[in-house]
Amino acid sequence: MNILVITDFYPNLTIPHEGIFVYQQLREINKYANITVFVPQIIYPPLKRYEKVKREFDLYIDDKRYKVFIIKYWQIPIIGEWIMPFIFIFRMRRVIKKKKIDFDLIHAFWAYRSGYWAYGLAKHFKKKYIITLLGSDVNYWLHEHFKKPRIEKAIANADRIIGLSRDLLKKIKYLNVTSRQKWIPNGMDPQDFHPRRGGKLKSTEGIKIICIANHYYVKGVDILLQAAAELKSSLIDFSIILIGDGPERLKLEQLSEKLFLKKQVIFKGIISHQQIPDYLRESDLLVIPSRNEGFGTVILEALACGIPVIGSKVGGIPEALEYGKYGILVEPESPVKLAEAIIKSQKEKPSREMLIKYAARFSWSVVAREIHAVYQDVLKQTD
Repeated sequence: MNILVITDFYPNLTIPHEGIFVYQQLREINKYANITVFVPQIIYPPLKRYEKVKREFDLYIDDKRYKVFIIKYWQIPIIGEWIMPFIFIFRMRRVIKKKKIDFDLIHAFWAYRSGYWAYGLAKHFKKKYIITLLGSDVNYWLHEHFKKPRIEKAIANADRIIGLSRDLLKKIKYLNVTSRQKWIPNGMDPQDFHPRRGGKLKSTEGIKIICIANHYYVKGVDILLQAAAELKSSLIDFSIILIGDGPERLKLEQLSEKLFLKKQVIFKGIISHQQIPDYLRESDLLVIPSRNEGFGTVILEALACGIPVIGSKVGGIPEALEYGKYGILVEPESPVKLAEAIIKSQKEKPSREMLIKYAARFSWSVVAREIHAVYQDVLKQTD
């Protein structure tokens, strides 16, 4: 079985952790199928409007287990987004022909742009394709006038749709693809994410809170900072480590200073994915204050380390926490409720063994077997 994967979400030199879960998933799937990966790279002109979306796509991870091709495109202002899919599809076809790439099925991560490219390639080569919905493609881009028809076309013509959460699949119900949907969440690697050997170190620094999220508005880090101000006014002893970076970084630093949180909040920036387990194990609590979220892989990683989680009641977060059974859910946009939940989490601590056992159900090996089963099912179906 030969699978052609298209993803513009893959670890790169600019953001090493970007799409790390795609890489981890493919690493496991490659045990069951021969994989070739196309990573499109959009090269933007030196204009201010593109400063926040630039990527250096020299691969951060060079995995010899499967071949990765970087497909480049030079963005043309104003008309670039319109003509880009056709140019990318043409260049992908050329690479396939030149490198004599044989494939039975296309798997695209994101409905747009990757899903639309998959639609075009599948149509040309008369192959089947599946799309994995990740979050923003449905939560945001599906509501943008220009992207909406392309996303709808890609989803409506796909042979199977995988959603990281049931919430994402519900949002495309109007496209009448229910019979071709499959819920397969993200996973985690239990060899990396596990409790500290010998038990957790005792801390005298109050509640050690960690938030692992890119600094975008949708991630709601500002809500956590406002909740921190509530904790401080209640004389609660705590510290917060913010791991991640992004366009909201400066605003968040300014908000932290405005709320007099300089002693409590540390902006750690981007760290490697290999460092995350140690940071989680040093923490008492993971907080995910997102305004929307596809699923939240870091939730599973924290639970696998035996770390309690608080998350917003949005997107796939309730599913990841099994609707409050394995974590505390709070209403979004509510710093006061979040602060109350943080205090509650220290008074009503869940069983670490229960959290670890639950997270083990989402190992990458389990996820890979489910996706491989989807590949088999799609390929055996006749038109």
